Amino acid sequence: MDATLWLVLGGVLLAAFIKGTIGMGFPAVATPLLALVTDVKTAIVLLLLPNIAMDLVLLSRRWTGFGTLRRIALVLLAAIAGTFLGTRILVTVPAWSLFLALGVIVLLYVALDRVRVSWRTPPQREVLVGPVVGVASGILGGMTNVFGPPLVMYFYSLEMEKAEFVRSIALSFLILKVAQLTAVLNWNLLHGEVLTRSLLLTGLALLGLWGGIKVQDAIPQRAFNRAVLGFLSVSGLGLLWRAARLFGAESS
Repeated sequence: MDATLWLVLGGVLLAAFIKGTIGMGFPAVATPLLALVTDVKTAIVLLLLPNIAMDLVLLSRRWTGFGTLRRIALVLLAAIAGTFLGTRILVTVPAWSLFLALGVIVLLYVALDRVRVSWRTPPQREVLVGPVVGVASGILGGMTNVFGPPLVMYFYSLEMEKAEFVRSIALSFLILKVAQLTAVLNWNLLHGEVLTRSLLLTGLALLGLWGGIKVQDAIPQRAFNRAVLGFLSVSGLGLLWRAARLFGAESS
């Protein structure tokens, strides 16, 4: 095992630890590292089973009935519809423009929150705002495979307490990833050696998740909120970096 492979395995473990701590962040950290030793398409496929397994664990330990599902059902239905729409318009809109727009929005959201100018969604407006966010998240995911930031900002704007936030994120990602897994199985992309490697990564990811869960249970709500905003900040910068790379590749 060379240094690159150790880096990848350590990155997967760290990404799972982050997900256990704040309920998200695994694909954003693990995918580019795994792509160091394989192509991006295979990396995405390899990480599907670890993602689903971790979301099942997070959801099972926070499950309190179908209240959360009822609350975010419109968001998820809109996200699924948006995914098909995003896939349809994938060929007409340059991906760099979406990454650029979302990166700016995410960083602006974090900056406004830090100066106490926060976007908050009152309960009576969830039925209006939720589907809009869902469609936006689905379109982005269908075009770029990045679903998370709009959903994270929306759930954060609802001022959910820690357990409800993690439950909502885990349920959203679980449903979207199961839909993605269905497509992957339909195209016969998860089989043989790829399946074996994915199962091994699932075991490693669950180990990292366990450590993150211990931290999540211990940290207070305020520290949890700061961790979420910190993740959004890093995500925003990462989106801008990807936009710059794609724009540079198209311009050259």
